[in-house]
Amino acid sequence: MTKTLVLFEEWLRCPKCRGKLNVNQERNSITCQMDSSHDYPIEDNIPRFVQREEISPEDAKWIFNYDESADQYDQALEFYNELLKPT
Repeated sequence: MTKTLVLFEEWLRCPKCRGKLNVNQERNSITCQMDSSHDYPIEDNIPRFVQREEISPEDAKWIFNYDESADQYDQALEFYNELLKPT
């Protein structure tokens, strides 16, 4: 799961202080080398650099609307790709 993140560990930086990040496979998280309180969980193979409680109500509304329309967008994109496919 986090093996892919380990490959990119050299380039990962803490969004709060720009310190290097280490992938902690036992805790399933990414931790800053400069400040261990900067610890980010990995959920569904995705590092969560922003916690839900840190998201503004306005951004939460945008995220909800995006999530609601993402499936329809993907279906429309597949449809148009089929139309534009060379025969």
